[in-house]
Amino acid sequence: MKKNPDKLNILMVIPSFFPVVGGAERQLMGLASNLSEKNIEVEIVTRKLSSLKAMERIDNYQVHRLSTIIPRLSFLLSLFFFILKNRNKYHLIHVHTLNSPAIITTIAGKILNIPVILKVTRSGKGTQLSRYRSSVIGRLAFSFISRNLFIAITDEVNKELQSFGIDKERIKQIPNGVYIPNKITTNNQTLKISYIGRLIKRKRVDMLLKAIANIRDQKAFHLTISGQGIEEPNLRSLAKDLNIKDICNFNGELSHLEVSEILNQTDIFVLPSDSEGMSNALLEAMASNNAVIVSDIAANRQLINDKKNGLLFSNLKDLEEALSLILSDSKIRTNLANQARATIEAGYSFKAITNSYINLYKDICLN
Repeated sequence: MKKNPDKLNILMVIPSFFPVVGGAERQLMGLASNLSEKNIEVEIVTRKLSSLKAMERIDNYQVHRLSTIIPRLSFLLSLFFFILKNRNKYHLIHVHTLNSPAIITTIAGKILNIPVILKVTRSGKGTQLSRYRSSVIGRLAFSFISRNLFIAITDEVNKELQSFGIDKERIKQIPNGVYIPNKITTNNQTLKISYIGRLIKRKRVDMLLKAIANIRDQKAFHLTISGQGIEEPNLRSLAKDLNIKDICNFNGELSHLEVSEILNQTDIFVLPSDSEGMSNALLEAMASNNAVIVSDIAANRQLINDKKNGLLFSNLKDLEEALSLILSDSKIRTNLANQARATIEAGYSFKAITNSYINLYKDICLN
């Protein structure tokens, strides 16, 4: 580990990166760009896709893509030797996954005396965190990585980490961040509702389609669904069966720029998931001045104060009532949208979370 640095050099580890752009990738892109602007040297190490360069510079940070002849095993070996080779370069390693790269990075960090931070984005069933509980080997592996410092993005993640026996002093809570676009006031004759995310069961887009079908005669509106997933054929078929194809379209997977353009023209954003970490799409919708309707789960309650900056719902009937209210009352819709944006401006901008990370990095590396 480098001592007494004039300029911090942070290595970020993530299994996939741009041009693969999911939630974790977008968060790291935003953080890396903002850290670079603050004179923090950032390098990212990830798997190499066949068509991409092994190394390139993006927005003033370096991206290293490691060859993966045997996809998982060779990346882990390459990652270990990459850290070993560059052992005198980095002050800290920040890992954006809890999967096997976290274990390999922990091993390397212990050998080389480099601090390691592990970011945890979601709690509950089916998460990376929960899978460590499912076997003896998993529990042993988690015991090994548990001496690292953890980033929890929500209260629920924080609580679950503590339930694993992690001392609360080793958990730092920093939420996801978002860019805040210029404020746009929509003037749509037909109100626009959007859902953005993967089309998988836990997202419960089928519930949204059923709610739309049940209230379609109350107000002129149009629903846009953006994203891909295993449930897409079923959802398209359901929209046809519910006779709402004329007011509902599926966009498929979109670029981040295209998503931003949709959110800037949308009036209402709905997130019906029964499990979330801190949804990037929700953050971006709020920043884009959307009135938001979200499922009443812990991760959403951290962002949404019911009837203040959005609406929470628990079941299909609640969702129908929430949609009807916002569609029919422009004053309520505008107030919720303005308060949603104010929430993001107050504490969830990339500028705010970047400052939190810089303070954390300096506490670890300079003290």
